Amino acid sequence: MLISTKVDIPPLKERMLRRANLLAKLVKSSGARLVLISGEAASGKTSLACQWIHEEGLDAAWYTLDADDNDPDLFLRYLLTSLAKIDPGLRPVLTPWIKSQKHFSIKEVAPFLIQHYQGVRKDLYIVLDDYHLIVDEAVHEAVSLLLKHLPPHLHLVILTRHDVPFSVSFLRVREQMVEITAREMKLTEQETGLFFTDIVPCNLSDEQREEVFRQTEGWIGGLQLFTLSFKGNGVRSHGKKGVHPYSAWMKDYLIEEVLNAQEEKIRKFLYMTCPLDRFNVEVCKEVTGGDDAGALLDHVYRNNLFLLALDTEGEWYRYHPLLSDAVRRRFQIDSPEAVANVHRKAGLWFSRNGYAEDALRHAFATNDVEFAADMLEDRSLLFLDLSAQRWLNRLPEAVRMERPILGLFVCNDYLQSMQVSKAEQILNDIERRKDQLFSRYGVAKQSYCEDLLVLEQCLLVYYRNPLTVDVHQLEKKYDALWPRNRNLAALIKIAIAASHVFQGELRKAFDTLQGLSGAFDMSESPYGAIIWFSLLASVEIQRGRLSQAEALLDAASESLEQEGLSYSPLRFLTDLPRAWLCYYRNDLNRASELLANVLSCMQAVDVRAHVLDAGFLSSLIHLANGRFEEAAGVVKKMRLTAPPESEWLRVFDALSLALSLIAGEGEGRMQWLAQKQSLRDASFSLLGCVERTIYADIYRVLGQPEEAAAMLGVLRERCVQEHMLLHMLIVDIKLGAIYWARGERERAKATLEKALVFADKENCLQPFLSEVSLIAPVLQEIANDPPLGLSTAFLQAILAACGIAGDGARQINMRQGRLNRLTDRELEILRFMVQGYKNREIAEKAFVSLDTVKTHLKHIYGKLRVETRVQAMLRTEELKIFGHQQDQVNVASSGLGDSLPLLR
Repeated sequence: MLISTKVDIPPLKERMLRRANLLAKLVKSSGARLVLISGEAASGKTSLACQWIHEEGLDAAWYTLDADDNDPDLFLRYLLTSLAKIDPGLRPVLTPWIKSQKHFSIKEVAPFLIQHYQGVRKDLYIVLDDYHLIVDEAVHEAVSLLLKHLPPHLHLVILTRHDVPFSVSFLRVREQMVEITAREMKLTEQETGLFFTDIVPCNLSDEQREEVFRQTEGWIGGLQLFTLSFKGNGVRSHGKKGVHPYSAWMKDYLIEEVLNAQEEKIRKFLYMTCPLDRFNVEVCKEVTGGDDAGALLDHVYRNNLFLLALDTEGEWYRYHPLLSDAVRRRFQIDSPEAVANVHRKAGLWFSRNGYAEDALRHAFATNDVEFAADMLEDRSLLFLDLSAQRWLNRLPEAVRMERPILGLFVCNDYLQSMQVSKAEQILNDIERRKDQLFSRYGVAKQSYCEDLLVLEQCLLVYYRNPLTVDVHQLEKKYDALWPRNRNLAALIKIAIAASHVFQGELRKAFDTLQGLSGAFDMSESPYGAIIWFSLLASVEIQRGRLSQAEALLDAASESLEQEGLSYSPLRFLTDLPRAWLCYYRNDLNRASELLANVLSCMQAVDVRAHVLDAGFLSSLIHLANGRFEEAAGVVKKMRLTAPPESEWLRVFDALSLALSLIAGEGEGRMQWLAQKQSLRDASFSLLGCVERTIYADIYRVLGQPEEAAAMLGVLRERCVQEHMLLHMLIVDIKLGAIYWARGERERAKATLEKALVFADKENCLQPFLSEVSLIAPVLQEIANDPPLGLSTAFLQAILAACGIAGDGARQINMRQGRLNRLTDRELEILRFMVQGYKNREIAEKAFVSLDTVKTHLKHIYGKLRVETRVQAMLRTEELKIFGHQQDQVNVASSGLGDSLPLLR
């Protein structure tokens, strides 16, 4: 016998909150094969579907499923019965089938239904409510088959807590599906307000409604629960603002009506698991000590006891804050030692299984400082990274300093923040008291302390000055640790490779890192593995192998995801080189997004070396977008951040000077004279090459292209020698611009053709855009007769990004059109400006006021479509407004118009 109420549409309640936006979305679903409404328990899915059917007057066959409907025969019987209620033509066929006791088969039922409804012209809806209770594959197969072959006027509506376990992507692609997600089912703050005014009137203040909304997280079941408590207790004020904790109002009701209403074993299970922020079956087994934890968890979930799934696989869960807060409070009052024990057991389980963040959160929740300190030490290899910093700070200093492993972690934090003197002080103290401090550990931990001390001493040498690192000494330290402690030894190798990078020895850096391939076990040392990926990707970028760098970063992201660390502070180690990668490919928006993620991570930890790198990239992105003031602001901040006498400080000093010259500031030339001596001292390290590149640009700004060309020529030799091919590309583009400005057309063309062919292989666009004002004509010539090995698609992308796409005639017409728009007076003012005169001097020569000069310049900038003085000079040369006068060429050949062309 079938239960008739399972195929009846639930009646509408007397008062129901009308979800206008969701109903409007459903109304627009006419023609969709599938309407999928998903949401957590008591989120209003059924009510929403009923409202839609009632308001639109739909012909709907309703079927409320339960666990018994996992029998395919029973499922099909109910399905046909529900259809027969709205389709009288189906009843004569269905009645004999039912009476025959025949076993229903999808192979018979599906073709029959498809054929039966093929000619129907009126829309009919089949509603399957609580579909999440179906786990039988045969039933899923039946629904999927029916869905794929639905006649035009037959529609399927599925209400479920989870995603359906069969593919519906073909419907999404064809736009034949309307989906309302669990996120959409949550009430907005405005809807919560309407609930308390129109549905269940409650005399609440705005602050109280906001507090209720925060606690319920938009869950309508929570609001209904609140109204039950409210009716019995009213609202009791608390605190200065008259807003009392929502959990305080609700706890009595939740304890009495929810917790105490359960049988003993369920109640005990809730007590033991509610202190957990998130959990799975294995965690539940650990804290409860029972093998039946899986069955109990399933019972809690299926009975809607405020349990929320955190993933589609149904592996991880958490309780709704309403229940967990009430039970935690009662559990803490009744048995505080038992609560601490739950946290202790959970911490140990998470620690054993590699969930470091969860492990430490529970360890510190025990309020047992020594236990938390033990946990930090035991997971040492997981926490020799940025995420350890905030946990270490929660321990008293006395505890940290008497535990040498933690003291060495603190030392590592100081090194990351480039506070070398503080790190050295800790190392000296540990070395002095080594026998006393190490004696607290057993033999294995003492050996580990010795190795960790060696590592930190090596890192101290590196952070003091990576340019003067004695690599041979570090190699000896590495040999002493390998293979006894592979992870720590490999980190010394990382320091050696990083030293090579800073010293501009990319060949050695690459070989060193390649030798470490596979040395890190991601589950044991995620920091070591990710820093290896990140550093090797950065080296590959400098070698001009952008695609290889991208593959490395993808592999790193996949490893982080597999270890559950996708949102840990480690992520910025991969996001930063990826941002550089996007920058060179001229995806500035994506580069900015990644950089924002990096800077967000850095707010929690002090990693000054990475901050400087990120700041440098940020300034370049601003420059590439023409935001000179923003770039100058970043550079100013970085100059204050960089350690004194460091290479980073020299780089930002040079960049600051270049920006002051672009802005036409008078003190720029005086700064140049003061800093010119430092140029002679610049090394050929990686940052030294960056510094020299900036100075080459400064020479061009000051009208000394020969000096710039000579400096770039020496730099190019160094780049070729050390395989710094990205740097070589940038140097070649700059040289091509200088050759063209000097009238060496063929040499410029040959140089830029080679640069284009090289850049084409890696889709490297940005270096060309930085020189667009000077190399536009030669790019146009190359486009008319492209060299072998250069793809048309890449060349067109370059031309489009540079804004010079089109034939030569179009460029000439554009140039003539812009020239004709300048008045004689504007041409006179422009000539004085490109000759190097300041505004006051122009006013005197043109016999006009200073304000008049500024007005003319504003009009000139608008007609030339530029924003700055230097951009106007460059555009003047580009359009050949005054021919090939030498006094224009020297200034306009700076290449500092639209953006400052630098490299990392």
